[in-house]
Amino acid sequence: MLSNVNLYLEENFAKNLDSVKFIVVIPEQGCGTCITQAENFYNEFSQNDDIVFVFCNIISNKILKHKVNINYDNTVFDYDNEFLSLLPQNKQIYPCVFVMKNGKASALIWQSVRQAAFMEIRKSINH
Repeated sequence: MLSNVNLYLEENFAKNLDSVKFIVVIPEQGCGTCITQAENFYNEFSQNDDIVFVFCNIISNKILKHKVNINYDNTVFDYDNEFLSLLPQNKQIYPCVFVMKNGKASALIWQSVRQAAFMEIRKSINH
């Protein structure tokens, strides 16, 4: 799966990802608690240049802009759910984090009731 993600990033992301440490994918439909955690995380870290955020499965821009304060410099809106389609179908309801190394996705961590991707980012940023 990571090879497909890296091919997609190479072909579709205009932003140079060499300095990016994480790509956070936030579906706007799915596990409500997990998505709320992701939106809160976004509001806390949206100004961090080490992170790129991808919102997908967007129902309404108006609702999204009410929930989060958008930073257009490091936020991507995947209206066609292309990024989301790279993920396993049974996991598309959960936010996830791609750990980046040298502009390539090297690992994937899910944010769910069983995994705490945002805690991993916080640990990395605070060190």
